[in-house]
Amino acid sequence: MSSTKIWWNLAYHITNLKSRDMNIPPNNLNSSIIEDNKQKTEAFNDYFASQSNIDDSNKLLPMDDIPPDRRLSSIVFETNEVKDILQTLNVNKASGPDAISGRILKPVADIIAKPLRAIFNLSLEQNCSRPYES
Repeated sequence: MSSTKIWWNLAYHITNLKSRDMNIPPNNLNSSIIEDNKQKTEAFNDYFASQSNIDDSNKLLPMDDIPPDRRLSSIVFETNEVKDILQTLNVNKASGPDAISGRILKPVADIIAKPLRAIFNLSLEQNCSRPYES
């Protein structure tokens, strides 16, 4: 038996908890016991929210009529980078949202790296985050 398993068995034995017992124990708040999970969560939220003392009363929000620059023109993919990533694909993993298996992409990495690089760079330049969606 591994040392980790021994440690957890001992911890469960000492605390008298079953390994799958995920209930949060009752909490004492202002001399009253809270047993309801929703009340416990609200008490924790109130406590952690009270720890923040950020004064943002004199801060201005950005103007709504000025859209942010969302172009990623400073990022450029190189053919060798795309090829390296294609060659490291795990063929035993499920395909992504484009439904193209790694079993198809990995063997043809040398051939498709350059066209994919062009697509990725054009996608970044034109702010198209998911070119495979219609």
